[in-house]
Amino acid sequence: MIVELTRVQYGTGTHGAGSLERVLINTDYIVYIKPTAPPELVENVRSTLHKDVQFSRLVLDHSSHMSDITVVGSPESLASKISMARTQLLKG
Repeated sequence: MIVELTRVQYGTGTHGAGSLERVLINTDYIVYIKPTAPPELVENVRSTLHKDVQFSRLVLDHSSHMSDITVVGSPESLASKISMARTQLLKG
């Protein structure tokens, strides 16, 4: 199952601050989701987000190694999004 999420991407030239990008994640590889502290974001990105936005850390298993990414959303909202995507698949 593939789900679209918004990830915090850290690049060079941003002095450690992140920007946001849309990513597609295969939910079969998600090991766990946990809340995380708000990351430092580029100012023009931070100003576009709601002040109470939450972030989560997704740990992914790639069979040969584990990786983690920070995404926008609480663990509960992400779990709900994943669950809804699976339900839509079953309905056809």
